Amino acid sequence: MEFQTTIANATKRTILLEVIESIEPQLFRLSWAVNIDPANLSDTYTAPADSTNPAEGQLEAAVKHWKELKAQRDAISE
Repeated sequence: MEFQTTIANATKRTILLEVIESIEPQLFRLSWAVNIDPANLSDTYTAPADSTNPAEGQLEAAVKHWKELKAQRDAISE
């Protein structure tokens, strides 16, 4: 997209942090739904291939999205 304005890097980092914080409760919910303590949830979590629990696939997707957001935030210079 061609935006008409630019955003300072500090603002971009703040916005990404807000997005990350907004999806973390979902990570907690999904983690508990599949009996994983969020404190023990790996950032490399993948759902078992033979899983019949949709929450496991949702958790995998949420972890991937969370990691991507964090990588984007970390890639922005301060």
